[in-house]
Amino acid sequence: MSSYVSASATASKRRSSTLTVAASIGGFGALLGVVWGVLLLTGGKGLIRPAVEAYTNQNAGDLVKSGAISMDDVVDTAYQSFQSRAEMFLVLGVLGLITAFLIAKAMGWARIVLCVLALGIIGVAGVDLTDISPGTLKALDAVMMICMLAAVVCQWLPGSNAVIRSRKAAR
Repeated sequence: MSSYVSASATASKRRSSTLTVAASIGGFGALLGVVWGVLLLTGGKGLIRPAVEAYTNQNAGDLVKSGAISMDDVVDTAYQSFQSRAEMFLVLGVLGLITAFLIAKAMGWARIVLCVLALGIIGVAGVDLTDISPGTLKALDAVMMICMLAAVVCQWLPGSNAVIRSRKAAR
């Protein structure tokens, strides 16, 4: 009987690894969202200025040279968009970290919440990838998107489902 119990416990631990991976990757992706928001809010306009200047000089350089618009006005306008994205990343990231912790605890409903948060994070990161932004932020966006997508896939794999089912059955 003891060999059966130990084999069963080992199988249960093996099956929980997919849920642990999902929680870890999802937590990492969410943490990157928080880092993105903090970087932008602490770096301020100085962080985005080089990218905005390069884009403006390429597309509206004549207007800046003639004085029709100032670079400071363009950076201020761009920063408003970045600031709202930073706030979204902070909120989604913190909620994602909490949800990843709950997924690690095998809370089945948290998987659905992570799917919704992942859609939000992937959507905001996708907008940022297609917009003007510094390379650092774009790199964070790409890694965030990959992590959140991988977490969503891993949390619905058969091993994760088995852990959730066994937890429900234990209640």
